[in-house]
Amino acid sequence: MDAFAAFLSELEKADDAARAALTEYLKRDSRYIDFHTEDTQTSRDAAKFVRTMQLIYISLWAKNPAFAVMDYMPANIESDEILAVKLHLDGSIFSIDWES
Repeated sequence: MDAFAAFLSELEKADDAARAALTEYLKRDSRYIDFHTEDTQTSRDAAKFVRTMQLIYISLWAKNPAFAVMDYMPANIESDEILAVKLHLDGSIFSIDWES
């Protein structure tokens, strides 16, 4: 429980790290942006796109390689497709996965 409390007390730092990782991920592979901006006026610039994303769920796992999972979704775009940022206990990024 202490690990969960510590993570949640530093949630802003985790969100900043997750958004930085998302930006790099989307610079390398823009398919997620393309999927969500095909018929909209939404920016296709990775950094701008990530700034508009909403953190919609946080899952904490006691016995899982990914200690925390932070789910992000584009704001103002109807979709069930998320980018899940998975973190180790130390806050380092475990993976980023496109999920639905």
